[in-house]
Amino acid sequence: MIAVITTPRAALRWTRLKKQVPDAVPVIALPLDHPEVVTYAAKYHRPLTEVSHRLTLARILMSMEGDSITVLEDDTVFDTVPDFSPVDGIDFQVYGTYIRRVPEAERISALWIRLLKPLPMWGSHAVLYSRKGAERMITEMRDGRCMPDAWIGQQARVGLRTPMVAWQMDDVPGMHGKFRFGELRRQAEYFMGKGKYNKG
Repeated sequence: MIAVITTPRAALRWTRLKKQVPDAVPVIALPLDHPEVVTYAAKYHRPLTEVSHRLTLARILMSMEGDSITVLEDDTVFDTVPDFSPVDGIDFQVYGTYIRRVPEAERISALWIRLLKPLPMWGSHAVLYSRKGAERMITEMRDGRCMPDAWIGQQARVGLRTPMVAWQMDDVPGMHGKFRFGELRRQAEYFMGKGKYNKG
């Protein structure tokens, strides 16, 4: 299954993504006035939109029926639509993310590297979870207390696609200072390109 976290107000984003990924299924994020969203946002002092997203992600992962599930955000932009197939030895397949340092990783296939050490990352808009990965994530996400991609970057069995192909659309300012997402993408691609990934 390929699930897309979206909202009723994001019809244009969803329509565009659906053209790229016809098999995608929309999942409406929990309303900002949902009791759990309000409770956990107050408990962890986080914006309602963030908590809604995290709780929705947990529910998607809890609903998975097969051995893996791919979760996208509705503002994902693909350079090329990848093959959403599980890779052996990886529990979190990240198709694109923003980073500010060279990953310490080993190459396990022509398109994938596996992290050997934790890597700070954010803006991961397309991730395939194995069942084990989903179970681990659910434990962290069910009350909305953690940032998904920041948490993933600290785990074992994390894979990054090379080259990365999934990004956040570049029509809004980035959350990290003055940079727009296009600039953050160029930075991430630079650090990915500096890595020395020997065949694992």
